[in-house]
This record gives sequence, structure tokens and C-alpha cells, in this order.
Amino acid sequence: MKLAIGLTALALLAPLPALADPYVLLGGAVGSVDMGAIESNYGPGADDSDNFSRVIVGIGGRVNRNLGVEVNYLSKVTNSVSQNGSQDNLSHQGVQLGLLGFLPVARNVDLFAKVTANYLDTSYNTNNVVGGPNYYQEDHTETHFGFGGGVEFNIAQNMALRASLEQIQIQSVVNSNFLGRSGDFNVNQGSVALLMYF
Repeated sequence: MKLAIGLTALALLAPLPALADPYVLLGGAVGSVDMGAIESNYGPGADDSDNFSRVIVGIGGRVNRNLGVEVNYLSKVTNSVSQNGSQDNLSHQGVQLGLLGFLPVARNVDLFAKVTANYLDTSYNTNNVVGGPNYYQEDHTETHFGFGGGVEFNIAQNMALRASLEQIQIQSVVNSNFLGRSGDFNVNQGSVALLMYF
């Protein structure tokens, strides 16, 4: 997985030197994963851990004043649902390619919207006591689409601060015959990032 992420990032980063105002992005996000597909298999009172925090590191640049592209690494997060000694876990991490459209609204302030292709490694497993430890596991490396938006503030000549909200639609990563319903999970996250231009 790490090799795949590295090769994908290198391929996507190759055109960046030709872009205007290239930058490095360092940030963090908090959010939640809709674990409803798993929670439906548990009774009332199940303990769900659907919140998360993660690190985001990336690089990007502007094609022109109103269009940009960036590649980000999304660190691994794991969410779970448990009850009476049974636990289901879902984790994801990977590389995000984003296309951003900017709308200047004030001096040094831009609104933006983005669409993303997220090349993610997902892993689902259960240590349900009925079948013993990790009696079922399913791993995938696939592309999932997303969208979002936010605001970007230029706070110095070579520095900007960005706040955003986004959704990543992780689809069909758990066999629907096993879950009894669609194995889709929406990731909703809000992030704050520092952009340093070079």
C-alpha cells in the first residue's frame, strides 16, 4: 500500500513545477464516518466510535487565478462498532487528488469548491465471538469520489490559511451479502491547513 501511494503521488506531482504559485500544505481534520451499515447489525445500545482526527499533508498549485490542483495524503483512521464482546472495525487511508475552483470575494480572501478522487486503502474486519477472532476480513484499494468547499485567507506574502468541509463517498468496501445491506460509508470531515508557497 505504501509503495502504491508513493508511486501514485509521484505520478500526480510531476506536472506541479509548471503550475503557478506551488505550495506545501500541512493540516489536520476532524470528522465522522457514517457507520450505519454496520450499526444495523447490532442491537440497541451498541457503542459506536465513528469520530476521528487525522493529519493531512500535501502539495499543490494554481493553474490560473480561478483553478488549482493538489495532491494530499490522508493519514489512517479506524472506526468501530462494538457490543457484548463483538466488534467491527473499518479503517481507511490514502492519497487524494483534488481539483479546486476559486472565487475571490475580498482582498486576500477566496471561496473555493473542490471535487476529489480519493485512492484509498480500506480494511474491514470483525472479531465477532460467534466465529472467533477476525473471522471475516475484507481489504480493498480503490478510487472513491468526494466533494467539498471552504475559504482561503492569504495571511502573508508566502502563506495562506484554509478552512474546509468535505465528504468522501466510500462505496462497496464490504460485501453487501455479509452486511445485509450496502457496504457504503460516507466520510465527513472539516479541516484547517496552512499553505506555504515556494
